[in-house]
Parts: sequence; C-alpha cells; structure tokens
Amino acid sequence: MSLSDVHDIPPCLVEVDRDGKFWHKGAEIFRENILEIFFENVTLDEQGRYVIVWQGKPCYVDVADTFFVVWRVAEDASGTIVLTLNDGRSEPLSPETLRMGQDNVIYCRVKDEKFPARFARKAYYQLAEKLVEEEDRFFLEQGGERYYFGTDPS
Repeated sequence: MSLSDVHDIPPCLVEVDRDGKFWHKGAEIFRENILEIFFENVTLDEQGRYVIVWQGKPCYVDVADTFFVVWRVAEDASGTIVLTLNDGRSEPLSPETLRMGQDNVIYCRVKDEKFPARFARKAYYQLAEKLVEEEDRFFLEQGGERYYFGTDPS
C-alpha cells in the first residue's frame, strides 16, 4: 500500500516532544520494544507527516519538531563526528546537511539523509565546541574540508 493511496490516515495518538521523547495520552512511552516498532516503521508522507505503518495499517504521529533527535555528539578515533540519536543508534554526521533553524537550533539529516534531526541542547553544545566562526559564518572542519552552514531560509 502506498501512502499516497491513503487520504485519511488516522492519528497514532502518539506524540514526540522537542527532546525526542515519546508520549501517549500524557504518559511517557519508554518500553524499548514499542519504541523500536516506531523507529523501524516510520516514514514521511507527501505532506511531510511522520507516519508509522504497522501490520499494513498507517497512522500519523504528532511531532513537536523532528521525529529523530541528536542526543550526543562525539568524535571517533579517526576524527569523524558520530551522532547518537534518540533511537539509541549511532551514525556518522553528514556535515553537508547541517543547517541552522529558528532560534539557532541546529539540524542535520540522518538515516541515509531521509529524515531531519534536531540537536538537543546537550548535543548542540557538544557540536558547538567543534565549530569555527569566520566573518559571522560558522563551519565545521571534517576530513580537511570546511562545511559552512547558516540560517535556513525557510
């Protein structure tokens, strides 16, 4: 079933807050097996909604900002910046996807660049330690290259 074929996707009654925590009717969802279902089955529909398709049935998730949130930034032995996401998985940063949103929130793309991810406050400061400011612009140096980013025009 294609998501474009489904016009009236119901809500999942699940919310994701700005910190990447999941909630159902005011109670935090913390069971790893349930969260794993969400993370493994999420997609973006044509309207930009986060949709979970489970057992052939889609529903959309209310998301405060992004479904994936960067919780930690570290550097591996080779100098590659590694992100730890709210799904507990780690992946290398794609520095060319960095952008600055409203209120100086930093974003990047994750999961093979399929999804936007917001940097949580702690991760923001961890990344900020690695940034260089040059003439009111910021860049990240990675592998001998400079990756400039600024305010997202949208």
